Amino acid sequence: MLAVTTHPAAGRTVMVSQPVRLHAAAPAAVRPAPLLGEHTEEVLRELGYSPATIRDLEAQDVIRCRPEPGP
Repeated sequence: MLAVTTHPAAGRTVMVSQPVRLHAAAPAAVRPAPLLGEHTEEVLRELGYSPATIRDLEAQDVIRCRPEPGP
């Protein structure tokens, strides 16, 4: 029930995997948690924000669009 994965910032992590598996179902993919800001730009674009508005919000430190580098 445990899965080991490598997180880009936290390194090797152990997580709880899917506790129930159906007979013919493939096991669920185990992925590390997203980094802060990893999907911000993509989500804001889907919500209709323009690239210029996103850049302005990032310049004002309202949002973060690029994850901090790992250790």
